[in-house]
Amino acid sequence: MEVLRERDQKGRYSKLENGKIKNVSGMDLQVEFPKTPDITVRNDGSRTVADVVKEIMGFQPQYRSDFDRDTGNYKK
Repeated sequence: MEVLRERDQKGRYSKLENGKIKNVSGMDLQVEFPKTPDITVRNDGSRTVADVVKEIMGFQPQYRSDFDRDTGNYKK
């Protein structure tokens, strides 16, 4: 949350806290995250954009026809 507030160029988080706006994802609106993400990218400013792009471009997804993405389990 600290990083989000530091990056808050439009002032959404302070407006939310002051009651000027509502319906901000991750604050007063629930966010649905994937149960089994294929890749997770750390975006907290500790890495350069180039390093993040390299990670994403180098990602090799693993495909299996018996995987159920809705449950995150392999079918029997």
